[in-house]
Amino acid sequence: MFYAITHSQLCCVGAVWAEDKIAIRVSGIFLSRKRREARLMIKKNFPEAVKHARGGKMPVLKRIACYLGGADVPFGRTLLDRSALSGFQRKVLGALAKVPRGRVIAYKTLACRLGLTSSRAVGTALARNPFPIIIPCHRVVNFDGGLGGFTPGQDIKIGLLKMEGVNPDKRNRIPKEFFVC
Repeated sequence: MFYAITHSQLCCVGAVWAEDKIAIRVSGIFLSRKRREARLMIKKNFPEAVKHARGGKMPVLKRIACYLGGADVPFGRTLLDRSALSGFQRKVLGALAKVPRGRVIAYKTLACRLGLTSSRAVGTALARNPFPIIIPCHRVVNFDGGLGGFTPGQDIKIGLLKMEGVNPDKRNRIPKEFFVC
């Protein structure tokens, strides 16, 4: 298992992956403000991972770097190792993956799409999303336009949303025009 860390003006991104002769499978993506924080999160969750000398050349990290530079980058989800996800997490993250760039969805709306009456379980599944940016949990907000939670921090969430063209108002609330129905 390998890891590498890249950075942008907005945040540092660490990726953990396994590779064999056939494929590369991403096990986790970590966002943080500082490189050291990203490395600590990686070591906590994947203590066996070793730094890859040319990891910055890994396709997923190159795509993330382009994305953080403002490009509209398609992320293939086929290289994600979903084996550690519960069936419920897979459903939540699968529904979330359909929210397009430049739009947001409310926790409550996402829960309703999954046939749930409570959004709390959806929030918990999103807090454990091992693939932020690729599966864009930053696009989930409160029903009233409030930002809601985001493990890497509200400033990173706002930065990601702004980069995608979602502009919060002066109170950092998302206007209804950006919501998917």
